[in-house]
Amino acid sequence: MTSARAFLVGCVVSVAVLVGSVRTVRAQDPTPQQESPTAFSVPTQSPILIDGSLGKLMIAGYAEGFYQWNFNRPPSGITNYRGFDNRHNAFTIANAVVDAQYEKSGISARIALQIGHTPNTYYLAEPSSRADLSSSVIGPSDAATWRFIQQAILGYKIALGRGLLIQAGVFLSPIGPESMAVRENWMFSHSDLFFNLPFYHTGVRLTQQLSEAWSATIGVVNGWNSVVDNNGEKSLYGQLYYNRPDRLQASLLYFTGVERNPLDASRSWRHLIDAWATLYFGGRFAFGLHGSLGVEPQQSATAMWLAGATYVRLRIVRWLQLAARGDVIWERHGELPIFFPAAMNYLASGTATLEFNVASGLLVRIEYRHDHSDGEVFFTAPSDASLFSARDVETDRQDTLTVGAVVWF
Repeated sequence: MTSARAFLVGCVVSVAVLVGSVRTVRAQDPTPQQESPTAFSVPTQSPILIDGSLGKLMIAGYAEGFYQWNFNRPPSGITNYRGFDNRHNAFTIANAVVDAQYEKSGISARIALQIGHTPNTYYLAEPSSRADLSSSVIGPSDAATWRFIQQAILGYKIALGRGLLIQAGVFLSPIGPESMAVRENWMFSHSDLFFNLPFYHTGVRLTQQLSEAWSATIGVVNGWNSVVDNNGEKSLYGQLYYNRPDRLQASLLYFTGVERNPLDASRSWRHLIDAWATLYFGGRFAFGLHGSLGVEPQQSATAMWLAGATYVRLRIVRWLQLAARGDVIWERHGELPIFFPAAMNYLASGTATLEFNVASGLLVRIEYRHDHSDGEVFFTAPSDASLFSARDVETDRQDTLTVGAVVWF
């Protein structure tokens, strides 16, 4: 840890020296080239801004932690099928992120480094790439290779119309309204849609600003949740995005590609259509809907899924907000599963969250959540007769109470 910390500090100091003749201030605009905003109101960041003759560097960061009680009391301490808030009866440092962004004359770069419990799950689906021949002298690429990188992007903005932004690297998925950072969402936990659909890609994307509110993006990427591709084909997507902050935000996206490796019996193209919209009613109430439909033809049947989520948020007073979410994802199986094992067809949850805005750069959320499935995929303590076996048994539901905190700058 000491060497890693020294490396990060050294990188920041080196960039500051290279910029030269700089002035350091607290910036209110969090990014020189902002990602497409999520559907949720984001608390204001105040990153460090180093602005000089060689460009503008912004350094921001956040940390997320929680304590959770799972009423099933699983002996393993694992809250299964729950994204990143998945530890029972333990104080957990979920994620700590340092995010540096640079801009100069249309050139931009971004590197977001992460450490904590979340990165262990973040790259869980990452393909492993290694040579089978014993004569290979090339190291493998797998989840451990990339776990500390949340985003790594290079970009260039061309003065075409209102601006054409070309970016390449590892970036967060545009699918769905939720963000990786907890503070940018209404809940502490992520929905079942977020965790099962892709949440990062590696490739190239072009974003054209069409008007003040409309933008369009096309991308060519390796696939779903993959830095290294697991096959020879690339995946494609197109997105139309509308953004009127505090009024209406909406997205329509189509994503397609082969997501199976060459050894799988079925290697048809998978198709996804994703749409969401959030309406804001003044400064006190907001309502959101998210829907996803997908198909993948296989040898004897067409696998498909339907998924949906609804969100509501109410500002009670300036420092207190109440939010609720209901979501479900259903899968019809072919020969090869997409999300769930063969004995499981749906996963659903209901969540209620109280948010306390304690101070600038600090929020606390208290969250109750119920998860349910038609398959026994959640963990619970054994019966009294075998209570001391210290082994999980399976059940079709779980309830949790979580207290989470987020700090940022």
